[in-house]
Amino acid sequence: MVNPVGAPVLTVSATDCDQGQNGLIEYYILPDPTVSPFFLIEDLSEGKIITTGNLSRSGEMYLTVMAKDKGSPPLNGTAVVTLSVFDNRPFVPHFNRSEISVSVSENTGVDYLIYDFAVVETSGKPIDYTVVSGNERSHFRLDPESGELRTAVNLDYEEVSQYVILIQANKRVSSAAEVQRSGLFAENAAMLTISVQDVNEEPVFSSHSYSARIPSSVPYKYPVITVQATDPDSGDNGRLLYSLVRGQTNEFDINENTGQIFTVSVAGKAGTFYLEVQAADQGARRLIAWTTVNVTVDSSSSSNIVMLVLNQKINVVERKSVEVQRVLEDKLGWNVYMLNIYSKESDRNSRNSTDKTQVDIIAFDEAHQEVPAEDVKRKLREQKGDIELGLEEVFSASVSTTVGEAPAAPASPELVAAIVLGVLLASTFIAFLAYVLLDLKRKRKYGKEDLIKKVEIVDGIDNPWADDKNGGLKSLEKPEHMNNGRTEMMSFDNLESTRGDDAEKDEIQAPEKDNYLETVLLDYKGESEENGAPEKAAESRNVEVQPTTRSTTEQDSFLTDRNQKPALSLTPHPTLSDPEKELKGVKFSEVAVILDTEPEDDESEDNEPEDDEFGDDGSL
Repeated sequence: MVNPVGAPVLTVSATDCDQGQNGLIEYYILPDPTVSPFFLIEDLSEGKIITTGNLSRSGEMYLTVMAKDKGSPPLNGTAVVTLSVFDNRPFVPHFNRSEISVSVSENTGVDYLIYDFAVVETSGKPIDYTVVSGNERSHFRLDPESGELRTAVNLDYEEVSQYVILIQANKRVSSAAEVQRSGLFAENAAMLTISVQDVNEEPVFSSHSYSARIPSSVPYKYPVITVQATDPDSGDNGRLLYSLVRGQTNEFDINENTGQIFTVSVAGKAGTFYLEVQAADQGARRLIAWTTVNVTVDSSSSSNIVMLVLNQKINVVERKSVEVQRVLEDKLGWNVYMLNIYSKESDRNSRNSTDKTQVDIIAFDEAHQEVPAEDVKRKLREQKGDIELGLEEVFSASVSTTVGEAPAAPASPELVAAIVLGVLLASTFIAFLAYVLLDLKRKRKYGKEDLIKKVEIVDGIDNPWADDKNGGLKSLEKPEHMNNGRTEMMSFDNLESTRGDDAEKDEIQAPEKDNYLETVLLDYKGESEENGAPEKAAESRNVEVQPTTRSTTEQDSFLTDRNQKPALSLTPHPTLSDPEKELKGVKFSEVAVILDTEPEDDESEDNEPEDDEFGDDGSL
């Protein structure tokens, strides 16, 4: 029943008395769905019957064979072949599942149980389990008796993420014949697919600590050192971001993607700075690695920076900056720092493709003391030939070097801020002074205009309180010198009202009692000089300045009845002025001048009480 493909069964034969084509015979198996698919004739002219594989059943099987000649017309004959089929199949174990899938996490370690294989029925016979394929790397180990499949190595998702292993179960045999009869069948084979799951693993720095040394005159974003961590994971679990622990960014900062530490501001600082750097992956459960970086900053001065000019394009120099620095250190015998690489002075921050490149360098000796610029320049000139030969090997082209003058260091941000603040404060103070001066000038101008206006109003008006010898009001006459363009002001001094019933008996003796109208010339020296007539102003001053007195006059003290006593007596308090000092103005002390701008009818009505008080001749 169990037969390999092409197993011989028998050979049938027929005879034909004809000659030639009529005597040539071919053999065919007549179709039968239950039998013919398992047999075939190997050679049609020989009649050898062979099997196509295992037979479907045991017992007798009937096969009809036809012999046909090649005559025209062809003639044929048939015969029935009886086959006795016996069951020669060995015991074949059966797996309950032919296809199996499992998942296992990486990093489970060695001897981790992946799967335990077992057949449905053994019939009391021992079973052997073997790996047919899929374990070429020997990552797994199968127990042939128990069927347990375990790991032989620590599985790594990044190395192999999936395995497909074919397992076979057979009855244990002891002879070679039994081995030949045993084989791989669908029932005793199982295909196991092992999927390895990625597990987030911790990143690891290449070193537990790093160290670097730089001068204090390096510019912003000068590269100090690059730290590097590795993570075997893929995707977000393997993407690392670097950062400085505790926000140590006053002097240094780090590129979060590359791990390069650069300077922020170390000008004027010296000493060792201890930085702690962390690398964190971006997985759901973030894992972090730490390392320390010790940066020593040596004190240096910008005056010791030396400019070296190379006849190479700036992009080439930047790409070969490490090799250029190595050549300079080898030829000069000092530690050389390349502070800046630029094409020209006006384009420091650009990268134009020019044929000349300036390189700012500073040198330190073995004792970490900066070398004076003059010594560096001298040695650059002495070693010019050797330096150019070394650079020619780096650039693979002819190189010429010249020593230039390093540009002056730019002002620090603090100094610029102080200058700007000082300018703003000075501008504010000047603006304030200008405002104060303009305000004083404006007030003085308007004050003069108001004073002149008051004088012009008073000018030409009779004194309503002065009596002549006849008891009437005495009009004040405008002096002749008032017409020559000068402005004068009248002040009242020691004014006394008339007393008694008879006004004619009381008279004001101005020269005798010093009660007179004092005419004071307003002498503005500044105006006289501007008008260009100082001499004319002096001639017009024909009234001698008399000592002025302070008098207090209230409207309530005026007599409204001849028989009424005055409510307040005016007592002069003379105050002498310095005759050598030129009078600059007139000071009115509580002098009330009552003016009425109403029409003449109202003015006459308003003056009636005054007529009653001072007499009929007191009209203004």
